[in-house]
Amino acid sequence: MTDEYLDAGFTYFDTAYPYHDETSEDAVRKALVSR
Repeated sequence: MTDEYLDAGFTYFDTAYPYHDETSEDAVRKALVSR
């Protein structure tokens, strides 16, 4: 899903603190590093 999002030209990831049980930044980092 991350690849499709970036390939479509999107670049913004909303990582607000309360999202994803307060671990959204870690989830986005893992998704981007694993590309």
